[in-house]
Amino acid sequence: MAQTTAKYHCLVTGFGPFYRYTEEENPAWLAVKPLTNSIIEDEQNNVRPIHVSTLQLPVSYQAVMDVVPLLHSHPPVFHPSIAEQAARNGVARPQKGYDFILHVGVAGRGALRVERVAHKFGYNMKDIYGRQAPVVETAPLPVEPEEPGDVPEEVLHISAPQIEQNQLELAEGPEPTPEPIRPKRGFGPGYENFQEEVYSDVNVVSLIRNMKQQNFEDVYLSMDAGHYLPDFIYYCSLAEVIRSVKPYERRRGTQVLVVHVPPVGQPLTSEQVTTALKLIITWVCSELQSIDDTLAKERFQ
Repeated sequence: MAQTTAKYHCLVTGFGPFYRYTEEENPAWLAVKPLTNSIIEDEQNNVRPIHVSTLQLPVSYQAVMDVVPLLHSHPPVFHPSIAEQAARNGVARPQKGYDFILHVGVAGRGALRVERVAHKFGYNMKDIYGRQAPVVETAPLPVEPEEPGDVPEEVLHISAPQIEQNQLELAEGPEPTPEPIRPKRGFGPGYENFQEEVYSDVNVVSLIRNMKQQNFEDVYLSMDAGHYLPDFIYYCSLAEVIRSVKPYERRRGTQVLVVHVPPVGQPLTSEQVTTALKLIITWVCSELQSIDDTLAKERFQ
């Protein structure tokens, strides 16, 4: 059967100004920008052409909540805050949505980090606008009555004089200062049914093995996306995939990954990071092609 010419559609996002990085210096966007409105072809592995679109997003919790869910629509919808940029960058709007969305953020010096898991809570750091993630209103867990067997033996046998002495010491001492309670921040209304940790469907171990076989050694798997904007966008994006795919449907969802890149020259150049992103995109889409070919065969059986 002849190879179809249908394209895969990949969207790559990079973050904008971020503390010491200006718009043109953010390592994430520097590596992403050369991929704008490009085609990746891998004839050697017989992979369909991959159209790559790019978007720069602000380092903002609210921007993520405004923009990302719409990007997972079929076809994608552009929030007014990015509509002009999307038109300028020639961002595609495939009718069935993107096949792969790759979010790129910046971390400290070192190798590329391919993140495996995203977190629902724990976002206490302020974004570029000095704002924090939303406070999540959660009901306290009910307190279960303890069985006698659950009480430590030494507590059951405290004598009356000991208790009185302890109470006396507490009464004579200074009033204890209450511990400040840090509010839980992250994803609240609309995300109640999602787990606290959500994992990507991408086989990150196999991806990294392939990158090393392609002579890109400076890469490793990470299980801690940092509880900041890259982690936040990861959870938001993965949640939308879960929301959009129904159990009874015989189709795959959009693949999503987050990659953390180092500052330029520590040790990778921006060009090397761009090359690594291409390797990631090509490998993920080759895996999608295998899945799609299998699903196509099942339909004709």
